[in-house]
Amino acid sequence: MLKAITVDIPSLNFHGDLEFSSGLNVITGESGSGKSLILEAISHVFGKKTPRFSKLDRYTISAIIDISDEVASRLYNLGYEIDAGEASIFISKKERTTYRINGILITWNSVSSLLGSLFSLVSVDERQQLRKEAFRRQLIDRFVDVSLLKELEVVYNSYLELEESIAAAEVNLTLFKEHYESLKELQEEFRDVLDYIDRYDELLVLSEKLRQAGKVLEKAKYLRKLLKADDMSVWHILGVIEPLLSDLNINIDIGCVYDVISDIDEQIDVIIADLEYPEMSLDELEHIIWKIQRLMRKYDEDIDGLKRLIEETRDIDVILRQREADLIQLKKKRENLLKRYESLSEKLTEDRLEAASTIRAYFRKHSKDILGGILDIVINRKEGIYPYGNDIVDFVFKVGDREIPVYEIASSGELSRILLLLYTLVPPTQYVMVFDEIDAGTSGNVASHIAWFLKKLSKHVQVITSTHSQFIAAASDTHFVVRDLGIRKEVKMLEGDHRVKEIARLIDGGSERAYDVALELINSYKRGDMNG
Repeated sequence: MLKAITVDIPSLNFHGDLEFSSGLNVITGESGSGKSLILEAISHVFGKKTPRFSKLDRYTISAIIDISDEVASRLYNLGYEIDAGEASIFISKKERTTYRINGILITWNSVSSLLGSLFSLVSVDERQQLRKEAFRRQLIDRFVDVSLLKELEVVYNSYLELEESIAAAEVNLTLFKEHYESLKELQEEFRDVLDYIDRYDELLVLSEKLRQAGKVLEKAKYLRKLLKADDMSVWHILGVIEPLLSDLNINIDIGCVYDVISDIDEQIDVIIADLEYPEMSLDELEHIIWKIQRLMRKYDEDIDGLKRLIEETRDIDVILRQREADLIQLKKKRENLLKRYESLSEKLTEDRLEAASTIRAYFRKHSKDILGGILDIVINRKEGIYPYGNDIVDFVFKVGDREIPVYEIASSGELSRILLLLYTLVPPTQYVMVFDEIDAGTSGNVASHIAWFLKKLSKHVQVITSTHSQFIAAASDTHFVVRDLGIRKEVKMLEGDHRVKEIARLIDGGSERAYDVALELINSYKRGDMNG
């Protein structure tokens, strides 16, 4: 609630002190006297910047407002230690605009986000909101179960996240399939060397050993050939000379020579067995090493890199099947979420249609009184998935057989009165509502109904409005007048006879007859006779 405000604008010679009540507060005065200026100053208190105040060089605004525990807690979380309860606001502009609560300097962004939700100025900007589908939908959703709206939004957000996951998984699967084909080709290239990659270092050592042992092996085999040659082998020579040595009495132990030759033969067997590689020949071994090194050059990998590639090729089929299975699972989750969304959306449509029936009945009863025409509400559905369901909400005027959206043909004042009508059916969430000359361009009969609706709304929220209507002024709980005194403009609260005279001025300029009518109007509202 806004309890009081003081506005001082030196360049406009404007000064006003206003203390508001919790009900209907009305400001009257001649056109151009500064009524709208006060409403804009109130808007400024709640963090709304206005074009007129942005152009002013200097001004000060001080106010007293109620701050709830929730707002105080949010201020504390932003670093401002401000207690709940009554708080003083001070706004000043010299070179720049500053905003203080209880003397603590606060940024405009913080004020707007925290206090802006407590206040609504039904002026041009607010009226234009009726053109926006989201605003119209929010009006009808005041009748809808909040938990249903929240659950639908959660499902929608989960669906979006899942859509992103599916899109990413599909891209990754496509890329992996391309990689899969290249790895399958790699498998073919590695087929001949798969059994040797892990032994590459061992093969290098073995090939070097075989190359170094080549000459030794050849010599051992040649020596074997000499020992066992049939034409003139060592064994043959010994067999020939043995009897000769006996005949010549030459004493040599031929048996020892046999033993030496046998020992040489045995050692040759050992050498050959030790140097020969039973798995493959040296040529075969070097061919395998060449293939491995060619693959290393082609894929720019060392032997460990080749091993990793081979490991990848071994698991590729398993990975592909797993990724395809994961994608199928994600799509099943999406399908289940979509079914849940459709169920919630249909339930929400049912609730909105039921709410529309309530609103329609209210419109039929009252819209002609303050709008001069029959107002209706229409709900259509659209395809797709949205965080708020599939409903399109429109407020329309019935013109013959046609239904025309109100924002296409309604005047600015009519749009304000449509909002007033809706807010009296379901009170807004704001604590303070300001209407800028909501009665503009209306007849006395319509103005009297507007006064009744403003009075009704003021039982739920604090209402502040400027007006030229005697009916709205007479219905007020607190009445202010703005007067242009030539050298300055001032604001005064009216009571008693002064108030009756101001209402009489609104009727016909202040005649004696108008005075009596004004007094009767005030008393009628006090008695409750003016019930709309």
